[in-house]
Amino acid sequence: MKNQLEKWGIEEGTFWGALLVFGGLFFLLQVSGLFNSAFSLIWSSVVTAVFAIGSAAFLTVFLSSPRENWWAAIPGFTLFGLFVAAVADYFGPFVADLVGGFFLASIGIGFLAVYLFNREQWWAIIPFGILTTLGIVAASDELASRWEWTNFESGSIFFLGLGLTFLLVAILPAGKESTRWAFIPAAALLIVSLLIGVNLAALVAYVGPLALIGGGAYLLVRSRNEKSISSR
Repeated sequence: MKNQLEKWGIEEGTFWGALLVFGGLFFLLQVSGLFNSAFSLIWSSVVTAVFAIGSAAFLTVFLSSPRENWWAAIPGFTLFGLFVAAVADYFGPFVADLVGGFFLASIGIGFLAVYLFNREQWWAIIPFGILTTLGIVAASDELASRWEWTNFESGSIFFLGLGLTFLLVAILPAGKESTRWAFIPAAALLIVSLLIGVNLAALVAYVGPLALIGGGAYLLVRSRNEKSISSR
């Protein structure tokens, strides 16, 4: 050990003295609790910087050739969402509560970018719609809990978002593919959303009177038609 230190030009007493000083400072910071907070601050800063740099790098690759490098939009926007989540606490509890929904929506925006730059990638509309819908539902649940919305139904928003997603698949350009099949799940999901959103008890209360009106109208029309036929 002594020979190695001499080779480096360091005196043995200087080495052990510096080691004891650093050791003492380390244990002092640990006992005082400053080490944990300082380490957490440094680590969170490094991770936040990695998210920001990674997002910028992937988005640069994507924008350099969107049709060929379409895949880079997905990690680019995902890392951007993680960056926003990492710094959300600095903007207050309200923003921090909504950051989970924003993160899901940011992943969905990555898929939207894929479709916008290449219409043949029509499948990207589906994960865009699903993830964005989940983000909206998550944010809505947080707002409902914060503002105490007792009659809030997030299930209606979920099925509405899915229905609109398939509706977009059906009506937006899809290259050479035919996506008219998407009208079927779109209609079904929108109906489910309507049934969840409407007060079912109130809806059932209207079924009886409407059935009577419909039945009476049918009998009136049928009786009138029979009279017109017999008069001939």
